[in-house]
Amino acid sequence: MDNKSSRRALATYMALLNGETITLAKWAEIKAQFEPETVNSDSESVKRSFQRDLTVIRDTMRDADDSRDLVLRDGCYRLVGTADEGQIGTLIAIGHILLASRAFADQDMQRVIQQLGAPLGPEAHVQFQHALATAISKYQGITNGRVVLTNLNLIVSAITRQQALNFQYRVSSGERVSYTAVPLVTAFQDGFFQVAMFDCKTQARRLFRVDRLLMLEVSQTTPDGKVSAAVRRLMRDDYCNQKDCEKTVTVQLETAQPIDTVQNQFPRTRCLNKSATGVHLFEVTDSEAAIHKWVTGQGSRVRVLSP
Repeated sequence: MDNKSSRRALATYMALLNGETITLAKWAEIKAQFEPETVNSDSESVKRSFQRDLTVIRDTMRDADDSRDLVLRDGCYRLVGTADEGQIGTLIAIGHILLASRAFADQDMQRVIQQLGAPLGPEAHVQFQHALATAISKYQGITNGRVVLTNLNLIVSAITRQQALNFQYRVSSGERVSYTAVPLVTAFQDGFFQVAMFDCKTQARRLFRVDRLLMLEVSQTTPDGKVSAAVRRLMRDDYCNQKDCEKTVTVQLETAQPIDTVQNQFPRTRCLNKSATGVHLFEVTDSEAAIHKWVTGQGSRVRVLSP
């Protein structure tokens, strides 16, 4: 195919991907964009070119293992996807999960959603886009995506090599605060990448948003940037103190909360007495701090029996 023919076939395929139906007249309009000198859509040569373009599209889709098919219905050619009926609900659900995670930059999310809906035919694809339209319009991706990825690479390297990092942290007011800290673990939480670090100045753990870390670099307090023995001792003491605060206890309590609610809150829970009145007796095992926090929040709806 020459350049004009290739562009014409590609434009036809893009129209099909966008959910349009293709007739000889519609194809002639596309052809006129690249070959304005040929306008007679009734000539036999034009009809042959039309069928040849459709054959090229079908062959290309087959060679690319495209699951869709180009079919003729009611005098119009359209793409029909094999995943339309069985998978559209699953694809919509996955799309909502991805959008809720906020784990991608805006452009990356658009590409992911396009790839997710690619197996669908035009009609199902319109339904797919409509179902996600509101969530897409409200989507806010990770802030400063390139900065986040750069910072994460350095943070992961520092964790592996037990190195301390120097950086400035931009707080919500916009002010910058300088820190020297040892990264411990990273996580994606509440829509942001975060890192827990041991702050060398306050000798305590702090949580930082990765997108707010500025001028991040390996600390040069030691030649190789590794944490000193003194700092390692402080980190060990902080860890031991934290474990003491998380001391596991077992308590018996009464509450009218549903059994599933209590068991979801505390997986190591036994219902000792299921009462017809709805006030059940439980034996709960978890950290003392977690149980205290939950019981305090429940107020009069929970009565602790022991210890």
